[in-house]
Amino acid sequence: MFGTTFAQIGVVLAIILRTKDQKLKGIAIPAFLSGIFGVTEPAIYGVTLPRKNFFIMSCIGGAIGGALVAILGVKLFIFGGLGVFQYPCFIDPTTNDVSGMYNGIIVSAVAFAAGFAMAFPTYKDEETSAAVAGGALVEKVELVEKVEEPTKIEREILKSPLTGDLVALPDVPDEVFASGLLGKGIAVNPSVGQVVAPADGEVTTLFPTGHAIGIKTTKGAELLIHIGMDTVKMNGDGFKTHVQQGDKVKQGQLLIEFDIDKIKKAGYPVITPVLVTNHDSYKDIVTVEGKNISQGDNLITTAI
Repeated sequence: MFGTTFAQIGVVLAIILRTKDQKLKGIAIPAFLSGIFGVTEPAIYGVTLPRKNFFIMSCIGGAIGGALVAILGVKLFIFGGLGVFQYPCFIDPTTNDVSGMYNGIIVSAVAFAAGFAMAFPTYKDEETSAAVAGGALVEKVELVEKVEEPTKIEREILKSPLTGDLVALPDVPDEVFASGLLGKGIAVNPSVGQVVAPADGEVTTLFPTGHAIGIKTTKGAELLIHIGMDTVKMNGDGFKTHVQQGDKVKQGQLLIEFDIDKIKKAGYPVITPVLVTNHDSYKDIVTVEGKNISQGDNLITTAI
């Protein structure tokens, strides 16, 4: 994960320098800055994952960094901060040997350079998928001569994909979600380890680890459901997906099962944001009030 963090931000920096899309820059610049300190989800969801080739480049860069970790024998002696804050964790506390920290810096620099070197010469705005406001998860779209008509946006009442206690978005224990950077909506602290479809639509993105899913409804809302905080680090352990990317789904259909106890034992909050990532397409995003919610209850209304 250490090398992948820096490979991610290397790719993102390359895109920042190459793109002329001001909206993309507005997403990528804060994603780059947060990535330096180990918070890579804005970079993944808002920049690289919607542009699949560049997500793959970041994975390759991370693999190069991982190989270098093995070659240099870099060891993590304590669990501490992420990103650049992780460097001191490579210092041997028994001998105060700082060579591990220096090797960690080398690993991060190589991974960063690898990601940047792959992305910078290959990025072109017209060859990547379109990203929507707030870092929506969208499929890569091939350029063809035929231009498809944009999806009509309609008012919609979205049902709750989870059962549990409601949590206002500003109270989510992750600044990326709490700030609304990835979209507007609400969160649920689930009591049942299931995510069901909040509306009829299509699975636009399903993260390989099963901890997050993107859906575009038939009425035009683009949604992100992110199970827990930092649960990408569980590498899929405790998650079972029941759909694939590109599947058409019906409201109430089971999408993902997850093990609440396993997530908590791993040390991660299980609070799950449900976000409308294309919120700029609406006049307002209205969420329900109350303490509890059940699957299928009204959760979010999109106002046009």
